Amino acid sequence: MRTGIELILTRAKATRHAQESIKAGWVWEEKTPEQWDGDIDSLEKLQEVLSTAEIDRNTTRAALDTALLDMHRRTMQGLAMAKVKCRNDPVKLDLLSHLTSRGDSRAVTAQEAMDWELAWQKIDPAWCPTANNTLAAFQALRKQCLDLEAAFMAAHTNWRNQSEMMNRQAALLHEANISWYAAATRAFAAGTAEGDTIRRSIPTIHTPTPAPAPVPPPAKIATQSA
Repeated sequence: MRTGIELILTRAKATRHAQESIKAGWVWEEKTPEQWDGDIDSLEKLQEVLSTAEIDRNTTRAALDTALLDMHRRTMQGLAMAKVKCRNDPVKLDLLSHLTSRGDSRAVTAQEAMDWELAWQKIDPAWCPTANNTLAAFQALRKQCLDLEAAFMAAHTNWRNQSEMMNRQAALLHEANISWYAAATRAFAAGTAEGDTIRRSIPTIHTPTPAPAPVPPPAKIATQSA
């Protein structure tokens, strides 16, 4: 609704300017000029808050996705190398044969990592696919992903709440814009100085973009204890 909100603010400011030019002859009884100023200021501040919330959401999402990508790569590496290591051990190989490392979503990546961690502990917790891909390092990374997911979900929820608050405030100001114009153009007919000023200075062609539907929360990362 960003584009729609900018248009609402533009019209509200033009309306406020028109109010000053005709205040000697008429003042709308439903909202004082001071209240109008407060509504414009409030919506602009909500825009700033939402921008900050959006940056926070995007930053935490990027950190989460980076950590999940690292975990996915370690899962692929460990699982592939473990299957080679256990190729002559039917029991361990059977355990590994049921595991996957597709990583085609956050939830799948997390589940596959947890499954691999549990299997790793069973086949040989002391074994390391590579020097920097140890079980302890993998467990620490999986915990980091859980923490980052919690941070991202909190940031995402805050962004969504701020967005809904801003959209509600914008809708109220949009309705006030329309109602004031309807009253003012009836108070001052076309052809009068005031009436022409109102009609000429206030933009009235406006179809606001519908408020965005709430974004569903991201899939939960598997949290089963290893």
